Amino acid sequence: MITVQVFTASGNPVTSTKVGISIGNWDGVQYAYTDSNGNAQFDYPPQQNSEVYVDGKIVHTGRLEGRTVVYV
Repeated sequence: MITVQVFTASGNPVTSTKVGISIGNWDGVQYAYTDSNGNAQFDYPPQQNSEVYVDGKIVHTGRLEGRTVVYV
């Protein structure tokens, strides 16, 4: 499982926001929405060389596993 936690620059969780992660060459981008704590959860194993998108903008590139925190 991969969790992306999204915060504002001031440290507040971002809720009800569309988050996407790239999943390998064949599965494309998968999407989930953040909950009240800013968490978007994806049922995938760790990913190499992935990108995280928040509202269509790339906010993280690199390995994804466990929890990844991003600020927008």
